[in-house]
Amino acid sequence: MRKVSLIAGFLLLSVFVCSSAAVEVTLFGPVTYERTKGEPNTYTDSFSIEGLSGHGKLIIQNGNNNKKTRVSSTKITFNGE
Repeated sequence: MRKVSLIAGFLLLSVFVCSSAAVEVTLFGPVTYERTKGEPNTYTDSFSIEGLSGHGKLIIQNGNNNKKTRVSSTKITFNGE
């Protein structure tokens, strides 16, 4: 019985530690870039992540929620790549 209690306690603690370590932080945006007529548009922006480490997620949405006003092609560079 004691072994089961220890295992259950460890599992609960590990779930708490893992869930508390994952924090979602928005570092930049949302920003809207619009395509105009003529030559291709070039947009450049910067943001800082000082004091943060770990994995991140870059989310780019092409067009609005009803899937209209999308661009047919684009080039995105991040950290020069």
